[in-house]
Amino acid sequence: MNKTSWLVFNFFVFLFLLLLCAAIQSSFLHWVFGWRPTIQGVVVILVYISLYRKPQEALAFIVLACFCTGMLSVMMTSLNIFAAVAIFLLIQALKARVYSPGPVYFTWTVLGGVLGFHLIAWLTSVIFEPRTPAPRPLDWILEVLITALFTRLFFHVLTVIDRKTRRSAYSELNP
Repeated sequence: MNKTSWLVFNFFVFLFLLLLCAAIQSSFLHWVFGWRPTIQGVVVILVYISLYRKPQEALAFIVLACFCTGMLSVMMTSLNIFAAVAIFLLIQALKARVYSPGPVYFTWTVLGGVLGFHLIAWLTSVIFEPRTPAPRPLDWILEVLITALFTRLFFHVLTVIDRKTRRSAYSELNP
């Protein structure tokens, strides 16, 4: 396979993994644990893509992925895309100022991304929806803490996928 084939293959592997995480997160975990906060695997993958891909490729992936995952939830698709793009822009701004390629930086960025996603989605719905949802800060904090337990595992799995599909991270080439 040539380099372009590997890039396309990597893109679709990550998209499939994101959709699998969304399906597990939105159905299986709620079936097992009830309607309690769960691991935010989708946000973890979106943050990984935001950090380790070219900005144009990451933005295209995020819009496509959030369009697809919007179909799996009760959240409006446009709100899902808006919140994810806002998190992407914040990560790009943060990455331009402070960046470290290790798992600790990734973990802190994911935790900020999970909390930021909830805050942006809630604030946007408060502004634009006639019937606003109630804020659930304890659930948001619990999701951040639960996601923190699994972020390092996600990081290693995602880097292994990148190595197996012969993908070098954009940040490794251009720090």
